[in-house]
Amino acid sequence: MEGWISLHRKLLDNPIFCNPDLLRLWIWCLLKATHKKHQQMVGLRVVELDPGQFIFGRKSASKELGYSENKTYRLLKTLEELKNISVNSNNKFSVVTIVNWQFYQSENTDNRQQIDNKQTTNRQQIDTNNNVNNVNKYIYSDFVKKMLPIYPGKKVKAVRDKKLPKILDKYSEDEILRVVNRYASEIAGKEQQYILNESTFWTSRYIDYLDENYQEAPRYNLGSEKYL
Repeated sequence: MEGWISLHRKLLDNPIFCNPDLLRLWIWCLLKATHKKHQQMVGLRVVELDPGQFIFGRKSASKELGYSENKTYRLLKTLEELKNISVNSNNKFSVVTIVNWQFYQSENTDNRQQIDNKQTTNRQQIDTNNNVNNVNKYIYSDFVKKMLPIYPGKKVKAVRDKKLPKILDKYSEDEILRVVNRYASEIAGKEQQYILNESTFWTSRYIDYLDENYQEAPRYNLGSEKYL
C-alpha cells in the first residue's frame, strides 16, 4: 500500500490521543484506508470502495495490531462512537469509512483549514475533557464486567471506581485479571468474614498479587513428606 496521510496538531487535543491503544488503532485505520476509488475482492464478492474506506476483518486486524479480537472490536466501536469512523457490517466483513477523510488527504492548506473550521462548528465545541472521560468510562466499564464475577469479596463500587482506573493506568487489564484470579484462588473455601472487600483490596492488598510480587505458595504432599 502506497501514499501518505496528513495529521493535524489538533490530534494532541483529541481524546483519542489520551489512550495509546485507541490512538494506535486510529492511525492504523487512516493508513489502511484507500486514497482512490477501486474494487476489492472479498472472497468471491466484488466490493466497491470509495476514498477513505477499507475492508475490516476482526481476526486479521487483531493479528496486525497485536490485540485480542475482543479488544480490537471494542476499540473500533469507541472510534465509531466518537464519530471518527462509520462501520457498515454484514455477516462476513465490515466496510469502515473515515469521517471527513479529505481532511487527512488534502494537499491544499486552505482546504484543510476550511474542513477543520467546519468540524469545529459541527461539533459545537464539545468539551475535550468530557470526551476523554467518555472513552475511559467505555473501556473501564467493559473491564469491570469481566472482573466483578471473579472477585470473591464484598463489592464496594465507590472505592472501586476511585482506585481501579488509576491502577489500570499502571498495569494492563490482563495483569489485573490475573491479580483477581490469584486472590480468588488463594481464599477459595474460606468463610466470607475472612475475605477482603474491594475497599481494602484495591487500596493496598492487590499489590501482593501483581506479577512482580506474587509467589505461589508451595504445595505439601503429606504422603511423601515433600514439597511439590
